[in-house]
Amino acid sequence: MMLAQTSATLYAHDFQVNNIYYNMLSDTEVEVAGLRSINNSNGYVIIPDSIIVDGLSYSVTAIGSDAFNGNKELNGIVISGNVTTIGERAFRDCTSLTCIDIPNSVVTIGNKAFDNCRGLISVTMGNSVTAISDNAFSNCLYLSSINIPNSVTIIGDKAFEGCHYLSHIEIPNSVTSIGSGAFSNTFFMRSIILPNSITIISRQMCCYCMGLVGITIPNSVTTIETAAFMGCASLKSVEIPNSVTNICDYAFASCDSLESIAIPSSISVLGENAFTGCNRMHHVTCYPATPPELTRFAQDSFYERVILFVPNESLEDYKAHEEWGKFTHIVPFIGAGPGDINGDGNIAISDATELVDMLLVGEEAPAWGDVNGDGNVTVSDITDLIDKLMEMN
Repeated sequence: MMLAQTSATLYAHDFQVNNIYYNMLSDTEVEVAGLRSINNSNGYVIIPDSIIVDGLSYSVTAIGSDAFNGNKELNGIVISGNVTTIGERAFRDCTSLTCIDIPNSVVTIGNKAFDNCRGLISVTMGNSVTAISDNAFSNCLYLSSINIPNSVTIIGDKAFEGCHYLSHIEIPNSVTSIGSGAFSNTFFMRSIILPNSITIISRQMCCYCMGLVGITIPNSVTTIETAAFMGCASLKSVEIPNSVTNICDYAFASCDSLESIAIPSSISVLGENAFTGCNRMHHVTCYPATPPELTRFAQDSFYERVILFVPNESLEDYKAHEEWGKFTHIVPFIGAGPGDINGDGNIAISDATELVDMLLVGEEAPAWGDVNGDGNVTVSDITDLIDKLMEMN
C-alpha cells in the first residue's frame, strides 16, 4: 500500500500524508511520528507500506516513540509488513484499543509500548520479535490472550504487570531471561510452567498472582530471587528442584494456601522470612544434611505450629542451630522423607501397605509416617500418602 502526500510539510514533523505525521529516518525510510486525526467512524488507522512525497518513495519501517501516546479515539490499527520497530510508549494510554496484530516484520517492541492500554483484549505477535521490553504490556487490565513466539529470548521487567485477566500464557524455551515483576499482579487460572531455559526466577516475578495454584520450577533454575512468589494467596503446591541453591528473602511470603514445602538438599542459604505469612503450612521437610544458613524462617508462631522433618543423622545439628532450633517440633525422617515407611529411599505403594498394617495391629508407627504433619500418625496419613503417590504418578 502506497499513499501520496496530501498536504504541505508541517513544523516539527517532516511530512504529513493524509492524517498521519512522519519523520525521516534515512533517504529511503520514515517512521510514523503522530496522528492528526482519525478520518473514519470506526476509529481504525492503517499504516501504509510506503508513502510518496514530492515524487519520492519512502518505506514506513517504524512506529516512533509516543506516536499514538494518549490517543483515546484509536480503536484499531493495521500495521504494514515493512515496520520493524514499535517505539517506546508508541501506544501508551490508548485506552480504546481492543486488539492488535503485530506483523512478522516487527523485531523490537519498545519500553511501555502498550502500557495502560486498558481496553486491549488480545495481541497476536509475529515470529520475529526477539524481546518484549520493560513494561511493554503493563497495566493492560483486560488482556486475556497473547502468544509469545519462539523468537523471543527476553521478557523485560514488569512486562505484563497488572494484566489482571491474563489467565494463560505459554513461555517458549527460547526465553532465557524473565525480568523482575514480569507477571506480578496478574490472575493466572491455575498454573504456570516456566521454560527450562531460565536459570533465575527474578525478583517479584509472579508476586501477587492471586489465581496461581501450582508452579513448576524447571531443573535449570539455580536461584529464586526476593519476593518471587510473595502474596500468591492461592498457591497450594510447589516443587523446588535440586538445581536450586538459593531461595532469597520473602520468596514465598504470604502464600496463604501453601500447606507444605520441601527444601532440597542443594540449598545452602535460605533467605530471611522466605515463608513468613504462610498461615496454612503444617510441615517443612528439609533435606540438606547440614542445616542451611538461615537468619529467620518465618514469624514466631510458625515455629510453634509447623513440624520440621530433617535427616536422621542431622537431627541434633538442626536442634542445636540458633535458628532452626526454634522449631518446637523437629522430627527425623529416613530415606525419601515423610511417607517412606520402610526406609528404602523411595515412596511407593508398599509404604502405604506397611503403614496400614502397623496401624491395624496397633504397632507404633515411625515419626516419618506423619505425612500430613499434624503431629500424629493416623489413618489420615494413609489417605494423604495415597494422594501423594497418585500425584507422583
